[in-house]
Formats: sequence, C-alpha cells, structure tokens
Amino acid sequence: MIFKIGRKLSLGGWIWWLSYPIILQISLTSAIATPIKLKLPPPPQRGIAGNRAAAASRDKCPTVAQPLTALVPEYRATTGNRVWGLTSMERPTIWFYVPYANTAIVNMSFTLQDESNPAEPKIIYQNLKLSPTRTPGVMSVVVPNSIEPLTTNKSYHWFLSVNVGCGPLFVDGWVQRVEPEPNLRQILDRANPAARVALYTENGLWYDALTTLATLRVSKPQDSALNQDWQNLLDAIELGYLASQPLSENLRSDRLQPLKKETGF
Repeated sequence: MIFKIGRKLSLGGWIWWLSYPIILQISLTSAIATPIKLKLPPPPQRGIAGNRAAAASRDKCPTVAQPLTALVPEYRATTGNRVWGLTSMERPTIWFYVPYANTAIVNMSFTLQDESNPAEPKIIYQNLKLSPTRTPGVMSVVVPNSIEPLTTNKSYHWFLSVNVGCGPLFVDGWVQRVEPEPNLRQILDRANPAARVALYTENGLWYDALTTLATLRVSKPQDSALNQDWQNLLDAIELGYLASQPLSENLRSDRLQPLKKETGF
C-alpha cells in the first residue's frame, strides 16, 4: 500500500479526511487463526524523504523486470515520498529485493547514518563491500552487534547502493527505534515466533514483523502457511509481486534475529 498522507485528499470532487493509524486487515495463517490488523503509524511530517525503488534503468544497465526495491512501507505526500518504519530492535535488519546476480554487480554498499543535524550527518554503520546474492532475490542487511544500539524515538537514514556497471542505483529510507510498552514487552518475551509476527504487525513494528517472518521462512522453507503469510504481509504495502522472489542463499536463521523456543503464547 502506498499511503497518502496529509490533512485531506480530493478524489472525484469529494474531500476525504485521513486518520491514523492506518489499519489494514491481513490474515497471518500460521501466526493466528483469525485475521489481524496491520497498523502503520504516521511517519514524521518532515525530513524523511526516501526512494523505495531505484530509478528506471539507465542506458547500459542490465534489463530487469522489477527494480532494486526496499521492503519498507512507502507514504506518498506532496512534499515527496516517505519510506519509513518502526523497530523495537537495538540493531535492526533491513530487507531489499536485488534484481541482479552477483556476476552483474560491480559493488554494493550500505550506509546507516544519524541526520539529527542535517548539515553534519554522522555515519553510524557502513559496509562498502556487501556480499551480493548469487542470484536475484531478497537479501537482508543486519546492523552488527559492534554498533551501539540505536537511540529510541530517533529516525536513522539508511542507503543501499548497487553498481551494475552503469553508475550506482540506490534506494534509501528510514528506521525509527521505539520502546514497546512494558505490558507488550512482557507478552513479546513470552510469545513464540509466529505469535510475535502477529504482535509486531498489530503494533506497527514493520521491520520486526518482516524480519521475524523471514527468519521463520528460512528455518522452514517448505512451510506453505509461512509462504502465504509472507505474501499477505508484502501485499499490505503493495509489494506482493515480490513475494515469490527467493530469499538469498546467503541467509541463515542464525545470522538474523534469533528465534526463541516455541513455548506458546
């Protein structure tokens, strides 16, 4: 879903007033038996412009059916699109669809920076030589444990740049860490991974929901219910056409957010 934000929207002569949180009904079959609500909170009003998909292919770029894309909600505003989501993780994982095989990629890099002072951005983490995927597919970038935890209630700007011999293509967006309410934190700590996916979506924690579900899929690649959950979650932000893309063979569940023993919810 590309979410239109602002005070009002005019369609066909009618004025539609928008309210938050944005609520979408999705069904996570393996996480909970009944449909749950994906609640996406409003993004900050200023300073978080982004590009969820790379610009159209330039001359000499390899031809691809779908562009380089960040798997993050996109909000459309008159002042520019906003690519932004919440996490409760100290060091989040960010997901991308990379439509190029490693043989086509000259270089790939990732940068996370603090832009509290736009005049002097501070690089928090940078990897100038990311390992590309062997084949096109969905890959993740994990902020490593060596990096200080993200500060709560602050948005950080991330960039993924991919050079395929025709100049760099890039996507960029934002991640904001929040601290769940104590009651929710206690429930999350007791919940099994599938239940946590439902809790994350219901509480607007996009990065956490996507990472936990991806980790489940890596650990159970033949689980059709998990595959359907993945489809539904990407459908909710209008990226469902990427759901069939393979998860990178470089992904292992022990390199993602760890899964707790499924002790029930």
